[in-house]
Amino acid sequence: HTTVLTGDIGVIGNHSDDAYHVVTGSGANATARLDGFAITDGHATGDSTTPCGPRCGGGLYFIGGSPTLANLFIIENLASSNGGGLDNSSGGPSLVNVNFVGNQAYLGGGMYNLSSSPTLTDVIFSANQASTAAAPAQRSARPVGEGPNARGICARYRATSALMPPPPGCAAAHWRGRSRSP
Repeated sequence: HTTVLTGDIGVIGNHSDDAYHVVTGSGANATARLDGFAITDGHATGDSTTPCGPRCGGGLYFIGGSPTLANLFIIENLASSNGGGLDNSSGGPSLVNVNFVGNQAYLGGGMYNLSSSPTLTDVIFSANQASTAAAPAQRSARPVGEGPNARGICARYRATSALMPPPPGCAAAHWRGRSRSP
């Protein structure tokens, strides 16, 4: 049985009263570990005049954090700006056996990295949607993929205008996706 962490904290199904982030871990070091959860229904859709915080990282939000995230399902989270599933800035989290499914954002529907160096081992992105870069989106970031199913770099990704070719070393079979504005 999987324990569910949800941002649907008010009236069930009413997204106007949901939490901006389901999990925050800013500044967490490598000894911090989040293991064995489903993370869903975060709605980072705060005021556009504020900094990214309330508009980024619907599922998980990290600034300068390097925790280990293991055995997670990050499902159906939304951000009006960056990182529907995970927004990671200036950190180096380690992701092991993590599935990003059905998350939405303007940039990086599944995962957004800014000035970061995440390590991805057996990470799968599926059916994440964004106006630009469904999953993962990088800006001054260097993610590292490991393991036989490491598809963090070979994410199912599609830009708004056209299906982009897979990057070097990525199997075309793992390269599909949809794109839609959040």
